[in-house]
Amino acid sequence: MLSRIRPILLISLVIVLLVALFFWLRRPTLADYGPAVTLCPGPDRYGYTCASADGFAYIPGQTDTFLYADDAVITLDLPFPFTFYGTTYTQVTASSNGNLQFGSQNPAFFNRCMDNGPIPGMGDMIAPYWDDLDLAFEGYLKTAVHGTAPNRIFIVAWEEIPRYGVEAGSDQHITFSVQLFEGSNDIVFHYPDVTLLRNGNGRSATIGLQSENQGLALQYGCNQPVVADASAILFLHPERPNAEIGQAVVIEQGAIDTQPLAAKGITADLLTQLDPRQPDQLVRLQRHWLQQTPSRQSEWGWLDMTGNGRNELFVSWYGRSTQTHLTHLALIAPDEAGSHQLLWQQGASGRGTDGPARLNIVTEADLTHDNHLDLLLYDPDSQSHWLLTQATGQFDLHPLPAQCTSAARIVELRDGRSALVRGSCEPDNGRVTHVWTDGHFVQMKE
Repeated sequence: MLSRIRPILLISLVIVLLVALFFWLRRPTLADYGPAVTLCPGPDRYGYTCASADGFAYIPGQTDTFLYADDAVITLDLPFPFTFYGTTYTQVTASSNGNLQFGSQNPAFFNRCMDNGPIPGMGDMIAPYWDDLDLAFEGYLKTAVHGTAPNRIFIVAWEEIPRYGVEAGSDQHITFSVQLFEGSNDIVFHYPDVTLLRNGNGRSATIGLQSENQGLALQYGCNQPVVADASAILFLHPERPNAEIGQAVVIEQGAIDTQPLAAKGITADLLTQLDPRQPDQLVRLQRHWLQQTPSRQSEWGWLDMTGNGRNELFVSWYGRSTQTHLTHLALIAPDEAGSHQLLWQQGASGRGTDGPARLNIVTEADLTHDNHLDLLLYDPDSQSHWLLTQATGQFDLHPLPAQCTSAARIVELRDGRSALVRGSCEPDNGRVTHVWTDGHFVQMKE
């Protein structure tokens, strides 16, 4: 009996060894993958490939994120863990400018191509249509969850969004989305409507995937008309991904990459024309902006907000009270070489916010007690005061509480702090005094 069992055990052992040898020989090696940086169809070093996704249905967004802003980001919780370039995430940052980011929150509007490597500052990025888009007044960034576990799909959709600079109310919008698949970790880009009169179909957009932290990129297109209406792209997650790819520790979500601030719109035009050798240049530019269509009024002031001994230029542009989309603010610093650097800019406030319509310069003072000058501004349309300050570590525009019609004055308190006093204030037409405390303005009792 035992003699008959031994051959059976021996045969079974041989079979097990042969199966193990087969799978050992079939282990993926670097030769099974492509280069670190490549173009579609791939594969790239991780194993991602891309192809047409005609069989995948477009699913519209359902939940509005209320990201009504230009060059803005919002962090979203994923409904299921999602693996991207070997690292599993539970959150993702969505940008108004047509991309998703893991481990970074960069609202950069200037798209760059990935064919020479991943774009610095954009982290691990999924870019269905990275372009200069504007959600301030039109369009929606929506999300949706489709299906049931363990086969759900998470959708992020950019719907009916214009490119920056397109006049409000036109029909020049684009719609596209990303679908993230539970379990398979596949990615699908959908393009229901990406045709525009200018720069549509990807002519000014970057489309693809990247892992900045690991030096990987798979590009589908950059500044070329590579996508059409009703098209879709599948980025297939490999069945056997490169085991050498992946981060042991996920970069903390919320760590903002510090990149040089890029000027856009009327600020970019100003920077190209500024010449310190022409002292009357701003006056001539002011007349030029008034003669443009649409017409913009402007005013400016010089003050040393950085404390480096050189005055910075603050410029405020605005239209009529009904043209809040024309509001634009900028702070520009000259350097010793005679060139200029953009320190801060802010466009129109958009929907759902109480931003200023037009801002007039009132005065300068250290109201935040940080040994740097702050700029006090007034919006006559909303009867509100605003303060441009860097007390929080970066330049920010802070609204002051209460609507007041009388002129503001600055007084020094007994403890040496400066306070802002205003009269004819809502709701009882009285006087209010505010002082900066713990990062915001607090009303003092009279």
